Amino acid sequence: MKSLRSIKTSLGLIGLLCALYGATVARADLSYLIDINTAPIVGNAAGAFYLDFQSYFGSGSAQTVTLSNFTFTGGSLLAGTDTTTGAVSGNLATSLVLNPNSGSFNNEFYQQFGSTVSDIKFTATLTTNAATGTPTSFVVAVLDNATNNIPTTGLGNSLLYFNLDGSSTNYQIATSTGDTGGVTISLTAIPEPSTYAAMAGGLSLFAAIIARRRRAAVGV
Repeated sequence: MKSLRSIKTSLGLIGLLCALYGATVARADLSYLIDINTAPIVGNAAGAFYLDFQSYFGSGSAQTVTLSNFTFTGGSLLAGTDTTTGAVSGNLATSLVLNPNSGSFNNEFYQQFGSTVSDIKFTATLTTNAATGTPTSFVVAVLDNATNNIPTTGLGNSLLYFNLDGSSTNYQIATSTGDTGGVTISLTAIPEPSTYAAMAGGLSLFAAIIARRRRAAVGV
């Protein structure tokens, strides 16, 4: 019976730890590390290419898309080639913010990067307010030197397409095709720092309780 009680207690503590973890990761914002492999279009005649971000307001509350921590492998951005439309502030050297809202439905930023750039990484942090109707979109694309989207398997020739709508937020990724084919994009979710802290604290507490019970069992 003593062993059974011990097992029940341990399972109860694990359940509490899981509940605390679940409460921690429920958050208003979502963050992703985004990686675009542009190696297949290095030196392509359709370059130099543009990195393009767009957001279209749907309904409900305003959304905010914050892009930061840009790194360009094999090259860099081309100064003076940036273009901004709508509720967009900042730049790719520091951070770029798109704020689609009822007063600014169409928002876009694009800038050329060098023809030798083989990979682009950055962090995207997205608010996920409820749309109450039509989701707000956030789109990542690559444009050719005539500012046309390179063809992809995605909606509207996008590489990444987000629908921002509270807990229903989702995304689709694509690959480029045709003469500029082979460009891919990947996303990795970034947990909030509080998630790691809560998990570490919870595990430490759990380990301490188990150790104390073991000492008590052997009469230490």
